[in-house]
Amino acid sequence: MKECTAVSFSSSANLGPGFDTMAIAHTAFHDRVRVSAIAGAGHGEIEVECDGIPGDADSNTAGRAARALYSELGLRDGIRITIEKGIPEGLGMGSSGSSAAAAVKAIDSSLDLGLSREDLVKFATEGEAASSGTPHSDNVAASIFGGLAFLVSTEPMKIHKFDIAKSLGILLIIPAIKMKHKTRVAREAVPKTITMGEHIVGSRRLSLLLQGLQSGDREIIRENMQDDIVERSRMHMFPFYEEIKKRSLENGAVGVSVSGAGPSIIEFTDMLTDTGKVVSGVSEIFESLQTKVSFSRCKTAGGAYVE
Repeated sequence: MKECTAVSFSSSANLGPGFDTMAIAHTAFHDRVRVSAIAGAGHGEIEVECDGIPGDADSNTAGRAARALYSELGLRDGIRITIEKGIPEGLGMGSSGSSAAAAVKAIDSSLDLGLSREDLVKFATEGEAASSGTPHSDNVAASIFGGLAFLVSTEPMKIHKFDIAKSLGILLIIPAIKMKHKTRVAREAVPKTITMGEHIVGSRRLSLLLQGLQSGDREIIRENMQDDIVERSRMHMFPFYEEIKKRSLENGAVGVSVSGAGPSIIEFTDMLTDTGKVVSGVSEIFESLQTKVSFSRCKTAGGAYVE
């Protein structure tokens, strides 16, 4: 095998009504993952090192994704996975998924496997279970495909990539809040059953939101980038969210939602958005909470690539 390094970007999942269905990759942050041979090893050994710290491959998203790939394909090359984290962990921006995505992308190139992007998503999805307890494909799909990735099916794995309107920008609001086992807690908060009425409303919103993001129609996005099921069930985790959304929309934000399992928030902006007022308004809210917050103005990212 040859040494190989892959890069993958941060992402925001759900976007309101799209729970476990879609995510968008953005240029705010990225991970870099290098794979190299372990000298003298030939029994499928997988070693993981993250920012200079050795770790257990099975408790790391990149390591578990590699293990799933190795198991299905019967690979025997011993590999070392070296992860350089650029995406902040535990803030709802697809950090764990990005590491898994870059790892399988690097292994595919290193061993000349010729895997499809859907195959890469399948293996990277298994890695997500290391952080959330259950595999889910939305963030890894965005990191591998780039753009707005929509999960069509998982068996077989099928992803559709959309390009959003060039008029739309992305603003990420990133509170300095760490919650233990946040992703697992957030997923456990999701209701197990919903009414037919809730399903119908959610379906309408998701369909129209996809159309709005592609066309850049701010009114369609504003009306439909909201959710009364998953996002509402998690509001106890983010008591500041409602006020942030209200102020941001008043200052021209196109659409606002919790980014993945939070606490970060993603906002779409356009020429009518007063981003300065959005930032100052949000800063006031977190200042009153004595909580630090940072912002990232970014754009849609491409998929994982080999350097």
